[in-house]
Amino acid sequence: MESIKTPFENNKARKKNRNPSTWKQNMQKSIRYSSPQLPQFPTCDHKTKAYQCFTLTMRDIKSFHDAFHAVKNKIRKDAFILKFYTVQLPKRHCPRNSRHTAKATAVKCFIRNNALKQEVPVCQNTGETPLEKRGGDRKTAKFKGKQDGVQKFNNTFKSIESHYIRSSSRRHYLTFDLSIEKMCKMYNDQYSLEQRVKASYIRMIFNTKYNISFTRPRTDVCSLCIELTEKINKRGTDEEEKKMSRKRKFIN
Repeated sequence: MESIKTPFENNKARKKNRNPSTWKQNMQKSIRYSSPQLPQFPTCDHKTKAYQCFTLTMRDIKSFHDAFHAVKNKIRKDAFILKFYTVQLPKRHCPRNSRHTAKATAVKCFIRNNALKQEVPVCQNTGETPLEKRGGDRKTAKFKGKQDGVQKFNNTFKSIESHYIRSSSRRHYLTFDLSIEKMCKMYNDQYSLEQRVKASYIRMIFNTKYNISFTRPRTDVCSLCIELTEKINKRGTDEEEKKMSRKRKFIN
């Protein structure tokens, strides 16, 4: 009988271990917080004691750039930036007028100078600030293809406008034998599995993008329709006569 071997690696065991680095969302975050381009040398001309940007070399800029983008997490990026910031009270207040209030804090930025082996003060344009890309509306872009497919499918149906006494309501009417559920089934039969949607999604598109109803539109009432309606609603009218009046009104 063989002895039990050492534990497997690389998810070769019977049950796979979770590996968050391979998750789609985390991979997108890693790409999002990666460097979009090579570092640029600062274009400022500061040669003062307060801002010693002129003492930096391209090697110093690249070293800071690589260390900042080596971190693929927003929180850790913020923590990295804070190590090169100092916050203190302003030493002097020189407001120009009453409209300009005094600042409560004074912030200084530093970057490591490898030649001097110390951190030198620089302006804020020298460093980088992580762009906030979290949150926001993501569902609109995610379902853009499905939304375009549903709208293209809806445009294939022929509709009629309401012809009524009042001004145009801009509402269009489809045949009363259609419904959201029927149209959803027709849509899913025509499109691939990735493009299929639920009836609630089509209903949402109808309510937010269209002004459509599935009932018969109201029209201008003629004298014959008024006469037939009176016969139908009149008490004592023979049932056979009411039935014939309904048919004539429907045809008219």
